[in-house]
Amino acid sequence: MAAPMLGFSSRAGVAEPSSPHPPVTLTPNSGGICPAQLDQAIAAIVNRPEFRRGRWGIVVQTLGGKTLYSQAADQYFIPASNVKLFTTAAALLRMGAKFRWITPFYARGSGATLAELRVVGQGDPTLKQTDLEQVAADLHRQGVRRIRQLQVEDRSLDTTGINPTWEWGDLQSANAVPVSRLIVDENTIGLNLLPQAIGQPLQVQFVDPEAAAQWQVVNQSRTVTGQEPEWIEVQRDLIRPILRVTGQLRVGSTPEPAFVAVLEPSRHFLTKLQAALRKQGIKVDQAIVQASPSEDKQNLYRIAHLSSPPLAEVIATTNQDSNNLYAEALLESLLAQAGGTVSPPTPEADPLTILQSTLATVGVDPQAYQLQDGSGLSRRNLVTPTSLIQLLEGMHAFPQADIFRASLAVAGQTGTLAQRLRGTVGAGKLQGKTGTLSAVVSLSGYLNPPRFSPLVFSVLVNQTGVANSQVRQAIDELVVVLTRLQSCGD
Repeated sequence: MAAPMLGFSSRAGVAEPSSPHPPVTLTPNSGGICPAQLDQAIAAIVNRPEFRRGRWGIVVQTLGGKTLYSQAADQYFIPASNVKLFTTAAALLRMGAKFRWITPFYARGSGATLAELRVVGQGDPTLKQTDLEQVAADLHRQGVRRIRQLQVEDRSLDTTGINPTWEWGDLQSANAVPVSRLIVDENTIGLNLLPQAIGQPLQVQFVDPEAAAQWQVVNQSRTVTGQEPEWIEVQRDLIRPILRVTGQLRVGSTPEPAFVAVLEPSRHFLTKLQAALRKQGIKVDQAIVQASPSEDKQNLYRIAHLSSPPLAEVIATTNQDSNNLYAEALLESLLAQAGGTVSPPTPEADPLTILQSTLATVGVDPQAYQLQDGSGLSRRNLVTPTSLIQLLEGMHAFPQADIFRASLAVAGQTGTLAQRLRGTVGAGKLQGKTGTLSAVVSLSGYLNPPRFSPLVFSVLVNQTGVANSQVRQAIDELVVVLTRLQSCGD
């Protein structure tokens, strides 16, 4: 039986059908609508025949005030990446906007030769190869030329880093990378796939040349004529360093980037650190990965450390780019203590329990949602539209509300909303979080209609049986309807 594979796909060969309803564009002559007309306006969108098999959960409310529209408000829906709103809000409330992960490097010995260099992973998802090179350069400036033993400590080694509720189909995406205490380059390896002559396999080029020696590539791709469709799939064996490349690109087309999750994050970190040290001419005699904290701390001292960007920047990347790894790392770090260190979970204090208790302090009912992860990739996540409204309202009243709102994508401008609602009044007036899985589309956030009070809203759509692009377009039309609201004395 063939070993299971997981990986990355791009330039999909099956195109989603286009919607028969063109996007609504507001013009200066577009008339306003009264709140009393909102039911009819929304019904005209969600009750279209193509959506008859789907489920819509919608709540629209003035910020801090009155409910204007409600449909299935207290029913459970799969929220997709709207889960990131829960994760980032809890992180901001518990850890604070200025929190930084501090990854310490401890040394034993001094002078040109260190008896030991020990790195204690803290789960910082922002670390890059350039950060490790910065530490190596700093050690070189301090006169270090040799390390007897290089040790990286990753307390997450007793888990796979893969959430057990994630589905196999999602594991075929590089979005489902393992989470660990030692993360570098988002626990992925980068590839570029380059077309060759017609009929020839694509050239597989590793972004990091050293990684090429660590992987076996089974290349079943080909270069095709300019008239043929393009699609690419890169799969990774779950337990062996084997990549399988299939698909086709047109001759003369641009290279296609791909990203694949690493096999062993802690080993990947160690390899990258060794490369950084080698680049500085620092020799390492022995390199090991340690699963549990070493009891031998005698004569250890901190020789260097790496500090992440402040949490405010991290949650902005998480929400605006919908970064799954960042979200899962934030969830695991809800156990963080002062000083940027992270405590191991216990049965009484697991991250999801802490998330619920933290959000309860701003009025989010723990019974109104059930989460299995921090990113929204699990289809066992269940939330009500009401819970999202409670979260958005609660964070609006939070002293650092501006930081939370700034973490959201802006319609027509940034993140996953950059291409949406362009040319409409909604552009620039919506700050929100998108969500997408197969048969799941969501959008929740804050909206500032030009002639009405600020709004909070949540739209969760499941199992319509039509293309997600068609559902997204309908949601955008709903948002445009909301921008037309005006006070009518009701």
